[in-house]
Amino acid sequence: MSEQRLHSRLLARVRVYVRIESTPDGSISKGTQYVCETRDLSFKGFCLNSEELIPEKSKLIMNVELDYGQGEFNHLGEVIWNRETDEAYVIGVHITEHLCNEMVWKEGVMAILTS
Repeated sequence: MSEQRLHSRLLARVRVYVRIESTPDGSISKGTQYVCETRDLSFKGFCLNSEELIPEKSKLIMNVELDYGQGEFNHLGEVIWNRETDEAYVIGVHITEHLCNEMVWKEGVMAILTS
């Protein structure tokens, strides 16, 4: 995996509710939901811990709960990579569209840095 990130990643544990919109092979039904946790996040993506494997190129709707009172933020995303670990799966997700106020999202992510 080559390093192609445009935004710095922040090490943070944040709950993310993931809903499947589509998978390339149809292996997971549309609407299937998972609760994941970030290993790190940026303005444009996440590294998620997941108990379930979500295939590369899967399209997702994500609801992110930031701590410290910033609220909830919705995004569309695509799985870029995944790998199995001893305990579960690690999944790299690129945010393809913000379904929220992007400036407020950035402020929320920045607040994690200062907390």
